[in-house]
Amino acid sequence: MNYFLCNSITYFILHIRIDAFNFQKPSNPIICFVTDINEGVFLIGDAEFRGLERTFPGMAFLMPVYDPTGTYGWDSQDILVSTPAKNYTVNDYQTLFTTLNFTNGYQRWLNGAKILPNLAAPTVEVMCIHGSELNTPGTIIYKKGTEFPDGTPEITNDGGDGTVNLRSLQGCQRFQKMQPQKFTYEVMPKLSHFEMLKSKQFLDYLQNYIANL
Repeated sequence: MNYFLCNSITYFILHIRIDAFNFQKPSNPIICFVTDINEGVFLIGDAEFRGLERTFPGMAFLMPVYDPTGTYGWDSQDILVSTPAKNYTVNDYQTLFTTLNFTNGYQRWLNGAKILPNLAAPTVEVMCIHGSELNTPGTIIYKKGTEFPDGTPEITNDGGDGTVNLRSLQGCQRFQKMQPQKFTYEVMPKLSHFEMLKSKQFLDYLQNYIANL
């Protein structure tokens, strides 16, 4: 039994990648950079939390990117932040970061913006599994009379797993046409981003897959 288990795990690690990575990138990092919403972390004040998150280099890498080929799902006209003075899309990051007096954030974004469009297929068997049908942050809306960016905005709901937008989650499907290795795509409705790895539904699916290797 131990021999079978060890070999199965070894096979799993070497040949299969469970892809919960958001290839197309969610809108959540925009919320972290722009607003002072602290995601329920009560030990840190709102303004302090925004300042803290702006120090995380990986946040800029996770911002939505426009891909003219349509692979990534984010259109150049998709509004990420709306204010009475201006609407900001994926093509307006430089203006947005300048307005926020956070030009370092724009430089970080530039460093990672060209990575994903040229990302090669893993060339191993891939399992892309994600949740769906949960309210996920979409557009940040500052209405007239709400101070930008320090006021409290409204945030529209978009489809996704509660954290990553559906159009981002579906990005892994591009690998299906980029490699000869097996590609499996599975959507688990109502399963959230943070519940995935401890979900019985997911663990049962994974256990069944390994048992049939």
